[in-house]
Amino acid sequence: MCSLSNVSKFLFAVAVVAVCAASSHADTYYLKTGAGSTNWNIPSDWNSMPDGSGTNATVMTGNDFVVAGKTVGTSSGDTTFGGNSLTLSGGNLNLRNGGTKTVSTMISSGNSQIYGNTSGTTLSVTNFTNSTGATTNLYDNTGTTGSAMVWNYTFGTLSGSGNFALSSLNDVNPGGSRTFLLTVTTGTAFTGNITWSGTKVVSLQFGNNLSLGGGLVANDATSRITLDKDVTFASVTLNGTSLTPGITYSFATLNAAYDTIFNDGGSGSITVVPEPATLSMLALGGLGILIRNRRKA
Repeated sequence: MCSLSNVSKFLFAVAVVAVCAASSHADTYYLKTGAGSTNWNIPSDWNSMPDGSGTNATVMTGNDFVVAGKTVGTSSGDTTFGGNSLTLSGGNLNLRNGGTKTVSTMISSGNSQIYGNTSGTTLSVTNFTNSTGATTNLYDNTGTTGSAMVWNYTFGTLSGSGNFALSSLNDVNPGGSRTFLLTVTTGTAFTGNITWSGTKVVSLQFGNNLSLGGGLVANDATSRITLDKDVTFASVTLNGTSLTPGITYSFATLNAAYDTIFNDGGSGSITVVPEPATLSMLALGGLGILIRNRRKA
């Protein structure tokens, strides 16, 4: 027979579990029209319905937030997004006035844009998913055309099959440049492409020796690459020519063949990994040779 004390303990435990479950539930809120232009952490700028109706968010912590066809701006300087996740569903993120903008989980879907107007600005995301069918446009929105500008994109884990497109709002005067510095800790689950768009020249530089499961597509017209790290892609296309898989290309080799694309002074390399089908054929071929040699022995 259960004592009253044991029953009380059981009911208390059930109540604790219920409270914990309720507290872990994440609600989804959507950016209001005309809101969120200066600070992404204002709860009243977000409401429960995509059409702008519903109830306002009261807190950012623990909830998920969606920007659909609108623009949300970070606050100036160093700032951390207070929500559980931030989704750009055909929406835009304005990285305002320098500093490091930190997000735990970020998802991009549809045709979304991330841009800033101050050199040295960093977007740091622990987990970034570029969803299937998405094109995430990273572009420079500054009006300054004669200076060297750098935007830093740092991803802990990068995944998804959507594409990144690099571009700039303005042409660059002599002595100026536009550089996107990409750092990825774990990127093998990213199977999209990094491409260039628009008509302005911008550079891609790598912040670490990284390995991505996707491709790199560059051209003479707008693409520039500063190659001072050892990077790996599943495919690389330069001026319409696909590099042969299974080969590591040194900077010297790439610069000699594609001088316009690769900025001078590089020291890194690009490795193109064989496609899975190619790896399977190589494995079967090796197995066949092994069996034949054993039979001869």
